[in-house]
Amino acid sequence: MSNDKPHQGWSNYETWTVHRWIDSDEESKSYWEEQAEKFFDPYEGRGGGEQRAVSKLADQLKDEVEDAAVEILKAGRAERSAFSDLLTTALLKVDWEEIAGEMIANLKA
Repeated sequence: MSNDKPHQGWSNYETWTVHRWIDSDEESKSYWEEQAEKFFDPYEGRGGGEQRAVSKLADQLKDEVEDAAVEILKAGRAERSAFSDLLTTALLKVDWEEIAGEMIANLKA
C-alpha cells in the first residue's frame, strides 16, 4: 500500500472505509482471512496465481458487501431513496481488488 494514495494510504475514502470496517470487527476479519486463505495458494506464485486469488476474493467481497447493503435497505424499507442512492454510489467507488490485494499480501507476510 503506497503512501501517495489520497486517503490513509488507500485509493479513496470508500475503499478505506470498507477495509476499516472489515478489519476492525474480529468476526468479520477472521471470516475474510479464511476466505483469502481458500483462494490463495502460496505454491502457485508463478503464472498469475496471486492475481487470480485477488480477483476471486475481490468478487466475493463485492458480492457479499453489496448483498448485505441490500438487506439493510430492505429492513429499513428504504429500497428506493436518497439513502439507497448514496449507498449505491459509495459502493461503486470501492476498489474491491485493492482490499483483496491487501488481504492476500497479509497472508504472504
